[in-house]
Amino acid sequence: MEREQKLLQIVSNLGNRWEEESVTLHVPSPGLGEGGFSTRRGEYTGHVHLFPELFIQLNEESLFSFREGEYVLKPGHVLIVPPLTRHPEMIRGNRKEFRNLVVRMDRHNVSCHIGIAEGNRESPRVSDLIFRFTRKGERLAALGNIMIDVCRRGDRTLLGDLFRTLVFYLGDIFLSGSEDGEKYSEKVLAACSQIRVELDNPRLTVHYLSGLLNCSPDYLSHLFHKEMGEKLSSYINRERIVRARTLLAETKLNCSETAWACGFSSPAYFNRIFKEKTGLTPREYKNSH
Repeated sequence: MEREQKLLQIVSNLGNRWEEESVTLHVPSPGLGEGGFSTRRGEYTGHVHLFPELFIQLNEESLFSFREGEYVLKPGHVLIVPPLTRHPEMIRGNRKEFRNLVVRMDRHNVSCHIGIAEGNRESPRVSDLIFRFTRKGERLAALGNIMIDVCRRGDRTLLGDLFRTLVFYLGDIFLSGSEDGEKYSEKVLAACSQIRVELDNPRLTVHYLSGLLNCSPDYLSHLFHKEMGEKLSSYINRERIVRARTLLAETKLNCSETAWACGFSSPAYFNRIFKEKTGLTPREYKNSH
């Protein structure tokens, strides 16, 4: 529990300092940025999520690119990225000292980690990851969306109360252990976390994940299947279809844009896989919702 306590203390300290007016919170305009999801040549230009994501800068600076322009996250400042907002992130300053804390909210899971610099990577690498499969994730994501609305209204007092509530929820999730009693290895949890980060990346494969996690594809595949009871490649496709169903039912993205948003290499391939898994074409599914 030492790792959980350390990360929660960082968030809690910000909540305690809220009344001192020493914490700055920024919420960018929602949107996918120039070009949306039309990455027809397979470029990967920063990920998106269906739920809010919270960044707390600890040391040095993070440079984000949003639809309205660039934003520099400075030490002690907080950024909440709204759902469906593309946000490429780059490291600025002394790479050895760079640190930020990231809280990712999802409907059925929550994660928290420290971002650090590694090698020549321009974007941070995940370190000290905590990942929980939890039904409480939806509650936390709803709180994140409320914080976004309150921040835009400029109600700082209410925002401070909501921030401390978020700390309470995180403590409840991370310190209570797994809800289903399952114990997963750090490699498997890291794979699940990275899949959610890069689900819209067409390069996301077993080989790609194994490279990020510094192990062989065969080892990662075997370990994942042993602990999760499902092939890693099948899990990636299943998560892509889950996201696709949500986007088709709840957003104005068309079928091609949904294909790019879920990391499929082409709309034609997306159509085939979607119909195999659901019995409907993406267009039929969208028209029925």
